[in-house]
Amino acid sequence: SSEEQYDTQGFDVEVKQQLRQARHYFMTGLITRFATGQDSVETQMRLLSKLADHALETALQIAEMQLFQEYGAKPEGRMTVIGMGKLGGYELNLSSDIDLMFVYPCEGEFENRRGKSISHQKYFTKLGQKLISYLDDVTGDGFVFRVDMRLRPWGQSGALAINRDAFINYYENHGREWERYAMMKARPVAGAVTQGDQLLEQLQPFIYRRYIDYSVIQSLREMKRLISREVLRKGMQDNIKLGQGGIREVEFFVQALQMVRGGIEFELRDSRLKAALEKLEDIQLVPAQDRAQLWTGYLFLRQLEHALQALQDRQTQILPQDVLSQSRIAWFMGFADWPSFYAELQRITGQVHAIFQDLFAEPEAPKSEQKQESPWQGFWTTDLDELDESTTEDLASGFANRCVAPLKAFKNSRDVLGMLAKSHSQLDAIMPPLIQHMAEMDLSAAQIEQVLAPIKAMTHRTIYLSLLQDQPKVLQRMVQLCSTSPWISRLIFEHPALLDELINAETLFSSLDKAQLQDELRQQLLRIPEDDVEQQLLTLRYFKLAHSLRVAASEVMGSLSVMHVSDSLTWLAEVLVDAALKLATAHVQEKYGCPADEQSQSQPIRFIVLAYGKLGGIELSYSSDLDLVFVYDAGASGMTNGARSIEVERYYIRLGQRLVHVFNSQTALGTLYEVDTRLRPSGASGLLVTSLQAYKKYQFEHAWTWEHQALVRSRAIAGEAETVQAFNTIRHEVLGQQREPQALKEDVLKMREKMREHLGSKAAECFDIKQDKGGIVDIEFLVQYLVLREAHQHGKITRWTDNVRQLDALAQANVLSQAQAQQLKQHYLSYRAKLHQLALAGEGRIVSDDQYHTERQQVSAIWERVFNLSN
Repeated sequence: SSEEQYDTQGFDVEVKQQLRQARHYFMTGLITRFATGQDSVETQMRLLSKLADHALETALQIAEMQLFQEYGAKPEGRMTVIGMGKLGGYELNLSSDIDLMFVYPCEGEFENRRGKSISHQKYFTKLGQKLISYLDDVTGDGFVFRVDMRLRPWGQSGALAINRDAFINYYENHGREWERYAMMKARPVAGAVTQGDQLLEQLQPFIYRRYIDYSVIQSLREMKRLISREVLRKGMQDNIKLGQGGIREVEFFVQALQMVRGGIEFELRDSRLKAALEKLEDIQLVPAQDRAQLWTGYLFLRQLEHALQALQDRQTQILPQDVLSQSRIAWFMGFADWPSFYAELQRITGQVHAIFQDLFAEPEAPKSEQKQESPWQGFWTTDLDELDESTTEDLASGFANRCVAPLKAFKNSRDVLGMLAKSHSQLDAIMPPLIQHMAEMDLSAAQIEQVLAPIKAMTHRTIYLSLLQDQPKVLQRMVQLCSTSPWISRLIFEHPALLDELINAETLFSSLDKAQLQDELRQQLLRIPEDDVEQQLLTLRYFKLAHSLRVAASEVMGSLSVMHVSDSLTWLAEVLVDAALKLATAHVQEKYGCPADEQSQSQPIRFIVLAYGKLGGIELSYSSDLDLVFVYDAGASGMTNGARSIEVERYYIRLGQRLVHVFNSQTALGTLYEVDTRLRPSGASGLLVTSLQAYKKYQFEHAWTWEHQALVRSRAIAGEAETVQAFNTIRHEVLGQQREPQALKEDVLKMREKMREHLGSKAAECFDIKQDKGGIVDIEFLVQYLVLREAHQHGKITRWTDNVRQLDALAQANVLSQAQAQQLKQHYLSYRAKLHQLALAGEGRIVSDDQYHTERQQVSAIWERVFNLSN
């Protein structure tokens, strides 16, 4: 009725008056405390933001009550009000707008008191309109906060309120680069706050890419260029927000680094500028001095912004021109006069702009590159079918002629032809220097193809093209490494995110010891929420890929020996196995608790991982799988003490299964390692996880000779210390048994002959470095045979699991002569070095028969002597 409408209007008038008068009361006290130095600018920003939160929640509740009075019903669930910009970061100033978005739970309908259906869309749109009216309408008492809704999906043309599913769909399918930047500051400020937190958590992959995102720098550089152009066009050089060294440059600097690294550095995902800046210093992305200067400058500029807005009670960041206002601002800022204040302002903005420029300055090639850029620029942009001899003669004619065919194939490939205009311009920028590097190295046609392969993988992933454009040294190192090693080329082709590892030469060409690897991985995993299993798996995989690349880069540049390469790859695998076991254990514990005694007291998790083969022998290579065996010591049988209690034996089986799952799960970065568990007792037909007692019984009573040979190269690499010690004792006892010499010799020779027959090269003109006579496996079998034959007399030879130290131990025990041991070691290392070289070249283990004649003859001679075959 008209009477009801009149009452509603009267209520709204009263609400608006009360809200505005409360705002004036609060603001008067706030400005007074600020002007008299009682509150810092940080305190002011926080209090203003909390005022906005409180005003929004109050106005929303009143609006909800009003609509309930009107409809007599309401939909289930509340609307979430999301604050953006300065409100989202708790950084409001005295005259800030508040940027908002409205999200409601789901589409649907409800009936009002008259039985009429009302859609959720209509209800929440009306609710949002009423909320805005309560705060934004200008009455005789002014306003509470100016409300800006332009950041919502689809902007002003989009719905005022949007349902949760449509909200997520928009950002996943239509979100633009600047919206990623805007969403970094988003936080739920009123309404269904908990649901809002969950909503924003779902959008984290949109805001922060799951890799290091260098495209951000170029995007923000372009955004800043547009702002600077507008500042110049409108003559706003004295704008302390948008001008050089202003507030926006501090914000851009911090948020750019957050977006670049936030995909892997979870602690950077913070809407508060101060907290984000401190975390950037903690992870050594920003030097302490730069952090201090940026934050001090930011506070000074925000305090000045407060002063300007308190003086005029309007949103402004422009310095005043009249003398009286200048004097007031200088006094407000604590200076005796305007000139002294202005000099300090110039000093601070100069510092901020210098730091900003270090990050956002346009990349500039060295002068030496600039001089040689022009001919290769023309070479790349010319139709390669129309190149004549005079064109190539002006360049490096031999290389130029060689590169035409691979470049033409690359240029005409579907990947390149299908590129967007922006991406193509980036490609055009990096190709001339890339060709220049290839020319300087005088690459062959095959090497040119190795270099171009990763570039082809980046044609539709502009973040990597941006990195190569901004970081000339990365481009140069990529050419150097990919041309040298097809293995590295393929690795970067499959995982372009690894380009980030090429930025810092100091880390790229240095290897870490096991303790350093453990510490680095531990820190990375600590940054990930415990329930984010996907990110944990991705972190393990990226860690492996990155450090494998570092080892390979060091090897191809000649700074690592074959022993050090194998050590590094073995340490890397051990660290990852240990981390995977911890993740698997946490998962199983959450579901089933821990093994417990009769009083339900937790017992240690007595589970260990045994490494066999190359990992056990500390001889891992780049593409090695992991031969693993899982053993547990249950003690007295019992149950677990979790909400879902199960038998301890089943618990350890579940732990083993979960561990294999951590290794084998397919992710965007592939699997972690190929894991082979067939060396466990009874092989593939046996249980995945074996009790320590059953393992011991099997080794003493049922194991074949070849299984004891495998035990020679086995060791515990992860798990509970007491169980590790128990395994070491069992291994020593099993290997130390006295064996019947003739039966042992026959078993070893029979197994070796079977392997040669099935795995050898069989071609007279070829030599299989690993499997053919006189190769690696012959040396390994010699060592294993001698350990099994002699360990009952020389117990110390069971200590080591790698062939090199086992040969030393056999020599010290006079089982082999020093000369024999030295020859075998030398040839063994030579073979392994060749295998590493072949792996990096993307080739197998077969070489021509004219290689390694001396080595093969000497190994075979020792073989015949040890096995007494000369008779």
